[in-house]
Amino acid sequence: MSGGGGGGSAPPPQDNSIQLEMMREAAAQREQDRQDALKAQARTDFQNNLSTAVTGAHNTGRDYFASRGLSPDTYSSLIDSIVNDTRVKVPDLDANPAAYFNSDAFATGLDNAQNVKRANYTGQVNSRFAPGFDRTLIPDNAGDSIVNSILGNQTQQAQQQLDFNRKRGLLNDAGYATAQNELGAQGNAARSTLSNIESSIIGKDRQDLNNIRGDAGTAASQFQFGMPEFSVDPYYKQAQDKATSDIGNLEGSIRSALGSTNLFDVPTLLQKAGTAQGPINLTTNTPADTSLPFTPKKTNTNRGLGSTGTF
Repeated sequence: MSGGGGGGSAPPPQDNSIQLEMMREAAAQREQDRQDALKAQARTDFQNNLSTAVTGAHNTGRDYFASRGLSPDTYSSLIDSIVNDTRVKVPDLDANPAAYFNSDAFATGLDNAQNVKRANYTGQVNSRFAPGFDRTLIPDNAGDSIVNSILGNQTQQAQQQLDFNRKRGLLNDAGYATAQNELGAQGNAARSTLSNIESSIIGKDRQDLNNIRGDAGTAASQFQFGMPEFSVDPYYKQAQDKATSDIGNLEGSIRSALGSTNLFDVPTLLQKAGTAQGPINLTTNTPADTSLPFTPKKTNTNRGLGSTGTF
């Protein structure tokens, strides 16, 4: 029996998984390094392009402002502000940052800054010309002393005529009391008439003040760069001066509006007094009063007062 031919089993295959994994990791790292290098270069290129764009943007801004008739030197800080505002709007790593710094950017920036100015100026107008400013400058009682003076003078004149008729004997106690009551009622109506005239004139004067306020508001809302800086002070001074003038002229305005109107109807006073007192006896002993421009005739006739009186 012969022995075996010596054909043993084949050796197991060599395990290269570790080496392969290391190769894969090395390749991935190389790719990562390449990507990082590309990103770093892209960032460098972006920063360089953005810096160049910003530098050129200042020139673009100066040209734009000059085209609008605005001195670039005077508005250099606004140009810088628009450039800085635009810079933060450029997307990161954008391939063409210069495209964002065009004339439209400066047009928008100029309009926005102008609107901020207008809002600020309008706020100043609203603050200085606060609601009720017209009543502060021309108070409700600005003409009260004038009304009282006119009413007092006309009341005195009517009272003098009643007293004159009483001295003549044309009014007895009952008639005089009735006339006094009616005089008070007419006085209330007279005051109302004068107060309405006063209120009407003051209302018109206040409207003039509000027109000045409207002019200030219009100027504030229509402000444009290149104009002198807006100030509300001249407008308020104009309103103050107008109010002072109106108050100074208020008496003349009220008297002119009243004209020759007599606020008291003395004939009606005497007629109502005559009705209340009935017929009275006028004797030759009735004293004549020449203090008023009417001297009564002496008579013994018994008659009522009727509508007799001085006017």
